[in-house]
Amino acid sequence: MIPQLFTYNPDMIILYTGHNEFYGYKGYSEIAGKSNYFIEDVIENILKSISLSSPIEYDNNLDDFETLLPVNSNNKIITNSQYAYIKIKNNFISNINQISYKCVENQVQLILTTMPDNYLLPPLGISNNKEEVSTDILFSNARMALIRDGNISTAVKLFKKTKDSDGLRLRVPEDFNEDMKNISFGNTADVYSEFANNSPNGIPGNELFLDYIHPSKDGLDLIASVYARVIINNYCSKNNIKNEFEPVNFSESISIEDSVLAKKRVDRSLELIKKLKSTQYENAAGMY
Repeated sequence: MIPQLFTYNPDMIILYTGHNEFYGYKGYSEIAGKSNYFIEDVIENILKSISLSSPIEYDNNLDDFETLLPVNSNNKIITNSQYAYIKIKNNFISNINQISYKCVENQVQLILTTMPDNYLLPPLGISNNKEEVSTDILFSNARMALIRDGNISTAVKLFKKTKDSDGLRLRVPEDFNEDMKNISFGNTADVYSEFANNSPNGIPGNELFLDYIHPSKDGLDLIASVYARVIINNYCSKNNIKNEFEPVNFSESISIEDSVLAKKRVDRSLELIKKLKSTQYENAAGMY
């Protein structure tokens, strides 16, 4: 699909490298056996269907979100399904790299997206490995550093470590954004930084999210503003085009619908965690 895009002589290609692109609507293990060009297939499908004619349905039989089951902060493999997680994580980066190389060959600027997560909610599935500090303790220490001590730098580090220690890896890996910056040679729609800059203490939380990963209306507005600036700075300004854009009011119903779907999938995955015959993981209390 990417070679076909070049026939239109694009000024640049903006690729939204978000949670759904990383995980897939039905769990990313569905993609594990497919071609390395699955991202190009996604782009092609988007172009074929300019808008969704019906909302995405949750399917208990097809959804295999269990691939998100625990990989701890040291990337130790706990179950066989975790090999799929590591494989797809590496495969995703490989796909993006191939697209980047094609853009370089055709002298087309590629813009990738950095993604924020909600750091201020409790860990998704608590890791209790003997060799490590429990994820719930990490989260508590992060809150104490922030609220009691006012040590924002330490709090940020601990919140990031907590996220990467989730028993259920729903939030993207912390090194994901650095990978996107490196692959695109720094040409990113830096949504992550925009969320941090517009959050108390620079820590994205409930002000901009409906849950762990789905932005609220204010979050969606910020994402739109980031892309608008990318287009203005990289195209309009360079081509002396006056940027007269009309403001648009977005409905929050779309993000709420996504959040409802996400909660169903998280609940199902946490049930799968509870079924594991292991004492290393337990359900996070008070998630919702």
